[in-house]
Amino acid sequence: MKPAKPPKRAAKPLQQELTHAEALLRARRFGEAEAAFRAILDRFPEHWAALAGLGMVALAANDPDASAELLARALDNRPGDPALHNNLAKALIAANRPQEAIEKLHRALKLRPAFPEALCNLARALRQLGRGEEALEDYDRCEAVAPGHLAARIGRNGTLLELGRAQEAAAGLRAVLTDDPRCSAAHALLARAHKFRPGDPEPELIDRLLSDPALRTSDRLRLTYAAAKIADDLGDCDRAMLRLKEANRMRTSLADPDYFAKRVDAIVSVFTKSFMAERARWGDPSERPVFIVGMPRSGTTLTEQILASHPLVFGAGELETLTHLTGALRKAAGAQKRFPEFIPQIGPDLARSFGARYVAEVAALAPSAARVTDKMPHNFELLGVIALLLPNARVIHCRRDPRDTCVSCYMHQFQDRHAYNRDLRALGLYYRQYVRLMAHWRAALPNPPLEIRYEELIADLEAHTRRILEYCGLPWDDRCLAFHETRRSVVTPSTWQVRQPLYTGSVGRWRRYEKHLGPLLEALGDSIPADKAEPAPVAGGMRAG
Repeated sequence: MKPAKPPKRAAKPLQQELTHAEALLRARRFGEAEAAFRAILDRFPEHWAALAGLGMVALAANDPDASAELLARALDNRPGDPALHNNLAKALIAANRPQEAIEKLHRALKLRPAFPEALCNLARALRQLGRGEEALEDYDRCEAVAPGHLAARIGRNGTLLELGRAQEAAAGLRAVLTDDPRCSAAHALLARAHKFRPGDPEPELIDRLLSDPALRTSDRLRLTYAAAKIADDLGDCDRAMLRLKEANRMRTSLADPDYFAKRVDAIVSVFTKSFMAERARWGDPSERPVFIVGMPRSGTTLTEQILASHPLVFGAGELETLTHLTGALRKAAGAQKRFPEFIPQIGPDLARSFGARYVAEVAALAPSAARVTDKMPHNFELLGVIALLLPNARVIHCRRDPRDTCVSCYMHQFQDRHAYNRDLRALGLYYRQYVRLMAHWRAALPNPPLEIRYEELIADLEAHTRRILEYCGLPWDDRCLAFHETRRSVVTPSTWQVRQPLYTGSVGRWRRYEKHLGPLLEALGDSIPADKAEPAPVAGGMRAG
């Protein structure tokens, strides 16, 4: 549908409204910008510029699916606009739909070959797909058409880190900081790429930047998390915890533990043992998918890296595929209720077709792989959906001491979907609900997950690797024991750790912070295992991911 043409006498006021709305968007006054764009759309519902502006407001508000829908409508009215193709791709990347984004970016670059932002976004989408070497090429293309392009320099070094080339990344990031000492993105990435030691200059520089009252909140947040990680590297746990508390006070989105408890109640009430037994033969019979689930920082990245070192396995990383299919399943069933209440409306034909859709999507990532891993930790909420759609899929549940898990979660700048990690008490309460849900799955699922305990895995790597491979129906391969030598992109906070041989320094790491953990330990309650006598760990160690 083409946009309605306003009367000639209204053209100037409309243009003035658009100019004003776009100025508000550039000034990051998102609430006012949204109102201004909506006022235009009230009169001209398909005005491409207003739809595009509202789409960018939605993206800033962390609603990438809504953003993509609005930008797609704008693009329908203006298909030859490379900027619209690029902005839609940004929304698709944010929604973790990289393959769709790549299609839009190729179109943008066909329309405007020397388009630095599109080249950067193409590299970002390739990184999401684990195609880091290709991403490096596109970052280089961006710098060729726009020398010194900051986003390309940051992105290139981030890709090097994901590919295990941490020393190169650190050197590149220090070069960025030589040119721009205030670049918070470079400081944050360097904190991940480098193990800091006394005498390194960056901690003092970060402290000076943090003392500036005019520092933007987004920059302050990045730098504060970086300062916490540096303090942890240096063994200054009091300072690290002080910085972490400062960072979490800046986060506007906090989790409601009661909400997750009610969600677990609903999941348990729908996916009963008898309900699952009646549907045990539904779904697509493929054995290709392998799901690796658990709390973040519980060993999921390490487990995937071990499996991905096998020649018959492709490690796909953290996929949003199952979440998106669950939403699409609700629409296909014509359900008005939300997850999990709509699940009883699913029949065997729908279960099989959606299972086949999942298999097709992951197979496209690696057509020759016998197994494809999906390491989205929070798929632990969707194990009933996996059993319904993919009854022969393998599920590996990674567990780690709850205190080590939660302390590691608290130390990372997770996205808003993980807002439970911003308060120690809320984190402990969330963990208890996770434990309750996993106990339910063990009892209710026809094929319960294989449980891998991080502490046992690193204590006897070969024995537990054999368990994993046998469970996945794979022959033994020695390369799985040399997982740290496997060249692949790892896009998680554990990207550095899985390039190192195993060592046990992170077992019991929580003890270094024990005096600060009262609210967490109280909230964890009886989910804390009985302690074995163990010495306080040294700083560092093979940290779980």
